[in-house]
Amino acid sequence: MTSLFAIVFALVCSAVAVVNGEFDKKMLVEHARACMEEGQLTKEDMGAVKNRDYSEDKYKCFITCIGEKLGYIIDYKFDVVGAMNATDWIFGEDTDKKIKAKQIIKECADKLKDSQEKMCDIGPAAADCLEKGVVEKGVMQPSDYIP
Repeated sequence: MTSLFAIVFALVCSAVAVVNGEFDKKMLVEHARACMEEGQLTKEDMGAVKNRDYSEDKYKCFITCIGEKLGYIIDYKFDVVGAMNATDWIFGEDTDKKIKAKQIIKECADKLKDSQEKMCDIGPAAADCLEKGVVEKGVMQPSDYIP
């Protein structure tokens, strides 16, 4: 299941529960398991998801399901408020990173708002946009969120 952290945390600014100011990995795993069950995904399927193989709808729907459970996807749309809510606890007192993350969220929201993505396509589209933004703007490096 550890590969799920990389997939989901790549979405950087998702609204997840915080316990004592720390990222609640237990809740993330619970959401991932629930989404696996809902989508009837196997461990082998998760290998495809980890490698960003979204050739099957069930892989796209898994990523979208995670987004829904975490609050940054609502009704198959990217939710700016849900994404913005997490920046304070993710980046703590690092104002520079918070500012950059919020700008990335706005940029992704603009890109995704008129998107012709259908249903579950929004999950991978949001993940790709956010991950590209945080890496390009130096907010995080892949090594920061891959366990």
